Parts: sequence; structure tokens; C-alpha cells
Amino acid sequence: MFALIGRADPDPKEFAWLATLVGLFETGYIEDTGFFERDIHEHNIQSAGMHRRIADGIRRGKAVSESYGTDLFLVDYHALAARPVEEVREILRVPKKSVDATASGSVGLFDRVGMSERQRQYVDEHAQPEGDT
Repeated sequence: MFALIGRADPDPKEFAWLATLVGLFETGYIEDTGFFERDIHEHNIQSAGMHRRIADGIRRGKAVSESYGTDLFLVDYHALAARPVEEVREILRVPKKSVDATASGSVGLFDRVGMSERQRQYVDEHAQPEGDT
């Protein structure tokens, strides 16, 4: 995700923050950035297939930059919050993940496997019983 966001910015200087984040997370210097809490003993960048997943994020971010042309940190997400995820992806022109990235373990947005324990707890606490809307 960080690769997509970093590359999606039309200003090429902003891609540098991806390298900064990778360095901070992988060294264990930062273990909690609010919603992105993680076990600092896990070196995710070394996971099998991660090079394909990062490359795919960069590819997808480039497509967003070239077609949407707006820094994703400047998007008014409150205005988009009520829309379905697929509709927001279409608005932002985010392409689908590649087959290689998915085969390398890149999970979907709502897949519990890709969530931290804190994120799973949040989902569990806010889940609506089936049938409720």
C-alpha cells in the first residue's frame, strides 16, 4: 500500500517517503503509527514474493498518478466515505492488483490475514450482525 501511495503522488520527490517508511518499519525503529501497529520483530520486506508485491504497488501508483493526477493525501475522503470501495477505486483510477502480486500473497482490503491484531479487534468490535444494515 505504501508503494502505491508513494508512487501515486505526481511530485516525484514524494516517492522518497516510501524508502523512509520501509527503513523505519524494517529496522524496528517505529512499531506504531496509529492504525498501522505491527510486531517490530517481523521483517515483512523479507517475506517471500514481497518484491513482486512492492513492484505491483509502484505500477498501480504510477497508473493513478498518470490518470488521476492528484496527491492521494489531498483527496477529500470524507466526501467519498459513503461510496462503495469499488466505486472509490474507479474514481481514483486505481487498477487491480496483478496476478503475480496476488499469487505472492497480496491480500484484499478486507482479508483478515492482511490485518494487524489491532485492526482485527477493531473490525470485530464494529461488525454488524448479519441482516443488519
